[in-house]
Amino acid sequence: WFGPETRILLPRLITYVALPPYLMSTIMRAFRRDGLLDFIQGALLPLAAVALTFVLAIIIGKIARVQRQHFGLFCASVANSNTIFVGIPVNLALFGEEAVPYVLLYYFASTVFFWTVGQYAITRDIEGEARLIPLRTRVMQIFSPPLLGFLTGLLLILCNVELPFFIQDAARYLGNMTTPLALIFIGFQLGSDIFKSKTERKSFFRIIITQTGIDHHADRSIIADTRI
Repeated sequence: WFGPETRILLPRLITYVALPPYLMSTIMRAFRRDGLLDFIQGALLPLAAVALTFVLAIIIGKIARVQRQHFGLFCASVANSNTIFVGIPVNLALFGEEAVPYVLLYYFASTVFFWTVGQYAITRDIEGEARLIPLRTRVMQIFSPPLLGFLTGLLLILCNVELPFFIQDAARYLGNMTTPLALIFIGFQLGSDIFKSKTERKSFFRIIITQTGIDHHADRSIIADTRI
């Protein structure tokens, strides 16, 4: 069922068709114009959390003796979680609509961090001239279609524009494809690439174990702060 064309088709459907309208409609439902200032201030906290996780990943990577050619990828993978594809549906199931603004805050911070610091760390794993990425390419990667959909929603809120119901419904219908398509693509990639190589399997499980440990520690901290 999944040929070479699938590797190209699924990511394009997710990135260019499903995810931008999903983010635009979600943020327009989650925020109002009066709350945008709090949104901008609140983005600093998840950005600091991602940066701290990245530092912890560097320490853990050195302790675990991650190979030099995979070190930057390891740190970027540990520090940046899958915020949208699976994150929003899981948070909706656990916490309801009230959790969506916080997920979007983290998405914005994580995206900016990944395509700046994270990408720099990954390119350091590459030897030769291939690591030199033009500035124009870096800027285009930061302002990807999903982030542009996110920023479009912010702009519409700032301009106090209310989209017609049929456009909102169309954006929501397209956005509902995001998680199923993403899960299919992730499963396809895991089965076709990662689990065929012993080295890649070891790196994969290291990332999973490290990410789980950091998330568990963060959950305990949140619970402790809530009790205080």
